Amino acid sequence: MFHVKHQTLSNTFFIWDLDGTLIDSYKVIVSSIEKVLNDKNVYIPYNIIKKESTEHSVGEFLGKIAPEYSLSFEELERKCHAHIDNRYLEVEAIKNAKEILDYLSSVGAKHLIYTHKGKSTHDILRNLEMDQYFLEVLTIEDGFKRKPDPEAINYFVDKYSIDKEYAYYVGDRHLDIDSANNAGIKSIFFKPEDSFVEPTGRENYIVTDLIEIKNLF
Repeated sequence: MFHVKHQTLSNTFFIWDLDGTLIDSYKVIVSSIEKVLNDKNVYIPYNIIKKESTEHSVGEFLGKIAPEYSLSFEELERKCHAHIDNRYLEVEAIKNAKEILDYLSSVGAKHLIYTHKGKSTHDILRNLEMDQYFLEVLTIEDGFKRKPDPEAINYFVDKYSIDKEYAYYVGDRHLDIDSANNAGIKSIFFKPEDSFVEPTGRENYIVTDLIEIKNLF
């Protein structure tokens, strides 16, 4: 694996995805989608929902399901997000998430979040005692274009005068990698052992455990 060129992290920014990267939320997400679909008499196996939702996005998956079963995409998305948001206390931190945030902060790095998650984002971060690490957290409710559009990352770059040479987007899906590439910053692809998502070659770095990010510097 290639190593990052610089040693000091005082001018380095990490922009983080949330679901599946910092928080272990897919069980809640997938079971919530399953419940909402079952209420509409739509029965799709749990593993199919997980694979489709993690390889792409929840919105993209629901966008395919809605017309197939003559359902309202807007209603499905609203009900799924409401169900997920109400279960925020069930969400746990990804292994070594707090440890890597703490380490990187201790050596001067700064942290931001851009996630498609909704209003429960801040509650989850507070509940897991992770909120103190982040300068700013953008959610889907802030109105920026969805990934892989770089609009939200570009907002961060402009607001915090970020040197793109020292900026990294960390995420577990192709959307995250493409967002980084579209914004002209580097990407760190998080691929735990149980991930359905395979590397594409568009990533700058790949880690299977978040603590491995320490080894890049």
